[in-house]
Amino acid sequence: AGARWGRRPNDRAALEALQQKRLARFLADVLPRAPFYRDRPRTLAELPIVDKATTLARFAEFNTVGVTLDRALEVALAAERSRDFAPTLPGGVTVGLSSGTSGTRGVFLVSDAERARWAGVMLARLLTTASLRRIAGWGPPLRIAFFLRANSNRYATLGSRRIAFAFHDLLDPLSAHLARLNACPPDV
Repeated sequence: AGARWGRRPNDRAALEALQQKRLARFLADVLPRAPFYRDRPRTLAELPIVDKATTLARFAEFNTVGVTLDRALEVALAAERSRDFAPTLPGGVTVGLSSGTSGTRGVFLVSDAERARWAGVMLARLLTTASLRRIAGWGPPLRIAFFLRANSNRYATLGSRRIAFAFHDLLDPLSAHLARLNACPPDV
């Protein structure tokens, strides 16, 4: 990651300085937009520790777009039932649910900009040097298969004319996955 912002990749001091700069910007510019944090201290150490129950109980106060938990759950559960994960809230906000392995499902909201950043991070972690050469060239698109419990606009952000993204729904039978994988084998 270091080489991307003009430092040696192993320059820990430079990376920590960048992290501190971005954290300071987040604490000053983003955090105050969430009503829960509007009147809170401005250092990371002074922020209250909150649990999932508190976050869900005060969901609209924790997000910066004022979406209520009921509205977020309505959109997310409708997508889960229909298996159509394209609908968003006004402003292009994607809603999703965690798997609920802790016993309580979490809800997340993702903006268009956050989706784009997530896609960049995922591609940086997933793609090899050979993969990067392939998407930079004129050959066929790189095929990526995701096996997930639920799709999301966040995942679909990875698709482009150079990258073919395929969502494989874990609720589908194994035979359906095998047929799709044989018809269009993924590279990743």
